[in-house]
Amino acid sequence: MDASVITAFTQVIQPKCWSSRSTYPSLLLPAGQSPINNQIPDEAQLYPLYETCHLVPYDYAYNPSADCLSSTSNRVIDPIIPLFLSPSMIQVAALLELFILKHYDNSFTPSATNFTVLHKRTLTSIILNVVNVIAELHISLDYFSCYTAEEQTGIEIGFSSYEWSSFNITFYHNIICAIDIKHGYIELLVDEQSQLTLQTFVRGLEQSISQNGNVIIKYPRDFDQDPFHATLLTADYRFPYDCMTEKLEDYITNTQNQLFKMPITIEVCCFITQDTITHQIKYYRATTCTHSSNPCILDL
Repeated sequence: MDASVITAFTQVIQPKCWSSRSTYPSLLLPAGQSPINNQIPDEAQLYPLYETCHLVPYDYAYNPSADCLSSTSNRVIDPIIPLFLSPSMIQVAALLELFILKHYDNSFTPSATNFTVLHKRTLTSIILNVVNVIAELHISLDYFSCYTAEEQTGIEIGFSSYEWSSFNITFYHNIICAIDIKHGYIELLVDEQSQLTLQTFVRGLEQSISQNGNVIIKYPRDFDQDPFHATLLTADYRFPYDCMTEKLEDYITNTQNQLFKMPITIEVCCFITQDTITHQIKYYRATTCTHSSNPCILDL
């Protein structure tokens, strides 16, 4: 990112958001119960620090050995749109994360926070040496958690058999906080038309998995409870989500803010997966792409 942009950004001074010494998880699961679901548990609640956030399902097994409760059904397949290949999206995400750092004070009670972009990685190092693509900037198309190795093969057959044309998605000024039964998130949503485009794409992908891969999908994505988004930050329940989301909304919609170039539209010509055991990355490309070089992601 241009040094002048960061310098101009850091000159903005506003009151900070404070983390809390103690707060409540949205739900405590009984021992021995898997947290994986595509539905929000009825007992889940919003508490202070995240009262304005959206409750979302815990549908991705971050820790398969603990989340899946099985030594055989422990494979996780997460097809993603690799936004880390979009310079425009990397710059916007970095600006938003810089804003969070500037306006967050955790000196009283540190919260466990993980930023998506600002973790000492560059676009070049990401492309040449990807260690964990799920930790990079992306959109998850679907969450296939807790499957067997045989089912994983069938899911990948469904991916390879799916024929699709490239499509466009757009990010605008829609930033939210979301809470599941283990974490909280700051997220940037795609616009309404892009939500519909991605819904159609994912339903077709799921149908291909069922028909061509012969795999029963355990938890089809619920679009109402889990809209398509790019995660900027993951944190624990002590993070001041309400305060920070309000500040981010003001920042991103400020017409005098010259740092942002929104909306951002990108053409999606591929999605990727990474094996959680071997770390092998696979590309699944569209049958058509407007650019002759057929890039994975193209800024428009």
